[in-house]
Amino acid sequence: PTKPGIALPRTPESNRASTEAAALIGDPAEIVTRLKRLQAGGVEYVLLMDVTGSREALHIFGTEVMPEFRESPKDARVA
Repeated sequence: PTKPGIALPRTPESNRASTEAAALIGDPAEIVTRLKRLQAGGVEYVLLMDVTGSREALHIFGTEVMPEFRESPKDARVA
């Protein structure tokens, strides 16, 4: 089931366009901004996928992006 107002891609072209529009591509500051916007909209998880397998990209994500979302111990929720 889909939520009202959410259109699913119907063709390979619209699927590609949707994917490109949603992809998090840019420098760390741009990625942080986009992720914070998603977080404000209620998104709790994202899938990190680097088709190049770049360890450098993963390192940059881990050192420059992820710390922006680190919860302080008092804010952490128990699952």
